[in-house]
Parts: sequence; C-alpha cells; structure tokens
Amino acid sequence: MLLFGLGLCALPVYLGGIDELSRFDGLGTLGLLGALGATFGITGTIALRWGVITRALHPGARVSWQEFYHYFITSRIFGYFIPKDLADLGGRAAWLNRKHGIPVTAAGTSVVLDRAADLG
Repeated sequence: MLLFGLGLCALPVYLGGIDELSRFDGLGTLGLLGALGATFGITGTIALRWGVITRALHPGARVSWQEFYHYFITSRIFGYFIPKDLADLGGRAAWLNRKHGIPVTAAGTSVVLDRAADLG
C-alpha cells in the first residue's frame, strides 16, 4: 500500500515533468512538515474516534488502533476509484466483519456514527 501511495505522489511529477516542482520553491520545509503532521493528526484522530465508537457498540472487539487507521486510509484510497460512500461504509464495515467477526449491523452502525460525528 505504501508503494501505491508513493506511486500516486510520483505520477503527477512524471506526467508534469520535473521542472514543475520549481513551483513549490516558496513552500518551506516547515510548512510541508506541518501539513503532513496535520494530515496524520486528522486521520489518526478519525481512526481513534471510529475505534471508540466500534468498541462501544461491540465491547468484545479486538481491533488495534493501527488496524482502524489502515482500514480508514485504505477505504479513502478506494474512494478515488469507486463511489466514496460505498468505499467508506462498505469497505470499513466489511473489514470489521470479515477480519474481526464484528456483526455487520454493529460494524455498519459504527461507520455511520463516525461519519455523523464529522458533522459536529
């Protein structure tokens, strides 16, 4: 999955040419690191929140934070190729059901509640 992500980052450079990178000269390293840190912070918080919701709905869930993070990020990547809601709801609920035996109703409800929390 990491190689896929790196390939997605390299594709625009390949298609646009290496000369196009000069447009980013004005961005400092601190700004880029800040953006990367904010991205990891936001996605990590969402994965943590989803984990808390899932464990509240299904107390016997034995899913690590890293697995929640992996399922969340992977469903977002699939959202680029298939409808986002299908990838998000279907993908995350299916992973919880297939890999961890969490009932589809609890898994689906946890995703819906997590998405509803985004509105807040």
